[in-house]
Amino acid sequence: MNISIDTMNRPSWDEIFIDTCRVISKKSCCLKVNTACVITYNTQIICHGHNGTFSHDIECDAHWYGYFLRNVYDGTSSSILYNEYCIYCVDILRILRLGGDINKLAAFHCWIHSDEFRILHRKWSYDNEVHAECNALAYLSKFDTRKCIMYTLYSPCDACAKEIINYKNVISEIRYLYLYHRGENSIRRMSDHGVICTQLNL
Repeated sequence: MNISIDTMNRPSWDEIFIDTCRVISKKSCCLKVNTACVITYNTQIICHGHNGTFSHDIECDAHWYGYFLRNVYDGTSSSILYNEYCIYCVDILRILRLGGDINKLAAFHCWIHSDEFRILHRKWSYDNEVHAECNALAYLSKFDTRKCIMYTLYSPCDACAKEIINYKNVISEIRYLYLYHRGENSIRRMSDHGVICTQLNL
């Protein structure tokens, strides 16, 4: 008996690798951006990484929840811009792993969307967090003779672009889903050094 397979419904390798990035990004505990990347050779994943703090250091969400309880939250809703809606917001589910009182978590959820947190987090992240691309490259040898493709949810930042260029003998192409809001210069820099940069339309 012949069985026909509808190949039109089969995902492409681009879709599979981007979906893999989405799954791995769930490992990230960063309160601003959860992202990940995979480095592939043909149809095989060579290595992967997600953004986060240094190995065995406190994660972003736990660090800032502790900071919030020590320095911001005074036990009343008037201490911050707080409203009942936050308790029901879907986003709060990703910080429930921190445990504790739901009202504190809801207030914390509101605070991490404030300008105060944005400014504080930017400097702290620069000093304490490693981006997904760098975490993946740590498992790759510069002496590898394979021509690999890096898939990432966001186009690399300037610092990651420099690291990728350093591996340009191995990383021949970057395929990304979203353009990082400060990433246009990075794209030009990598392209100038022979690394193909392709935004996927998935």
